[in-house]
Amino acid sequence: MTVVAAMSDIHSGFRDPVLDSQDAFRTVLSCNAYPGRTFTLSRSVDGPSPFCIATAALCLTLLDFETLVWLEDEVRTDKIVDWLTFHCGSPLTKDHREAQFAIVANAQSIPSLLEFRTGEIESPELSSTLIVQVPSLVDGPVTRWSGPGIRDSICPRIGGLSAQLWLDREMTRELYPRGLDVFFTSGSSIVGLPRTTNVEF
Repeated sequence: MTVVAAMSDIHSGFRDPVLDSQDAFRTVLSCNAYPGRTFTLSRSVDGPSPFCIATAALCLTLLDFETLVWLEDEVRTDKIVDWLTFHCGSPLTKDHREAQFAIVANAQSIPSLLEFRTGEIESPELSSTLIVQVPSLVDGPVTRWSGPGIRDSICPRIGGLSAQLWLDREMTRELYPRGLDVFFTSGSSIVGLPRTTNVEF
């Protein structure tokens, strides 16, 4: 009875596991192919608070039992830990410098990007991917992005980010092909920021 009761407290994942996961995977591919564009999930997911729909969908799409995950304090709750363990099987770490994936709901409290894994010259894929949940993807300061997947430039306005985050991110760009890949989420929408993208702020 105790186990059944505990499991009943865990939020469900994709409402339609097949169609919803396919939709989320296509959205992830589009975010990486077209940095700076806002893509909105056409289907829903039931994730625990404070995860928005897009953050929960990315977790279900990208995380598995082989991905070491770090949670920022605001999302390191029992409900979220239980949900990630049940649906993704992902091991957790308290050291963000070890993480393959980092999930942040309060961008103001994120550690310096320079402290995350940026991969190795021979294995640049051994780097951290950040999922950063923000209050808005349209009401922040104007930034100008350019690079692969962008014709000329695009000007996202992501809210809730500090100037220091952009400064740190600029320094990680100098490490290419090492670096960090980032997804910004808000509501059911996602913006991708691959390491190949240049950002002027």
